[in-house]
Amino acid sequence: MNIKSIKKLTGLFMGLVTALTISTTAFASKDKIADVSQWQGDIQWDKAADDLEMAIIRVQQGSTNDESYYLDTKKDQNASGAKAANVPFGEYAYSEFTSTDDATQEATEFYNNSSKDTKFYVLDNEARATETGNEQEYVNAWLKQMRKLTDKPIIYYSYQSFIEANNMDYSKFDGSWVAKYSSEQPTAQTDLWQYSQSGTVNGIDGDVDLNTAVDNNAVKSWYANAEKNNKAADKQEQKATENKQTDTKDKNDDKDNKDNQSPVSAPQAVLSVIQGFLLVRP
Repeated sequence: MNIKSIKKLTGLFMGLVTALTISTTAFASKDKIADVSQWQGDIQWDKAADDLEMAIIRVQQGSTNDESYYLDTKKDQNASGAKAANVPFGEYAYSEFTSTDDATQEATEFYNNSSKDTKFYVLDNEARATETGNEQEYVNAWLKQMRKLTDKPIIYYSYQSFIEANNMDYSKFDGSWVAKYSSEQPTAQTDLWQYSQSGTVNGIDGDVDLNTAVDNNAVKSWYANAEKNNKAADKQEQKATENKQTDTKDKNDDKDNKDNQSPVSAPQAVLSVIQGFLLVRP
């Protein structure tokens, strides 16, 4: 083998090594979980996808009953962007409960305002909107309504300080997400830990909230379960359609059979009776 051939093979080998290194590095960096809202501006989701394992997108604050109610101006853009970039995402609503009825309405509006492609739903319950009533009862009412509306996982989010101050019980939710900006993870039970407000993600200008899984299997199940539920719903809908088509076919077959039967005319019936009488006559 001459020197020219050796140099050519060496170049090809080094190119392959470089490509593999870049690919491995990109794959390895896809480990961030960020929650985003309109405050992150226009996210370049194709770039963010290089960093993000999962995203959680804000949908709204409060309900239409509240003076401070508003829809996140980037909710649809973020949902479609995440979907196009193959970043699994959930969606959250900032609660402003003033009664159990208001909590029920917030749940309904949140569900209606959310993307059909969301993998899970999150209740952001971090502040009280009223000094009266019981926050736990409001949270329970919100969860009850969401259970009526969806089979997808429903997650509870709050600050550890709020959970402790209000003695919140979120054990009936499908998962938990707790904020504590510290080097030490929350002591409150949680699957996902929001540990920073000043993180960075490729494709996002400025600071962004970052999170890390405390229970990795639990967090992944939030979107794995959603996929399973969607497939089960699609299968059930397909079965219902097939049953409907079968019923229609059976009815058509019955009609065809009736149409193909030759009706006996009145004269033929009379003749049959006379013939029968003559045969049995002694």
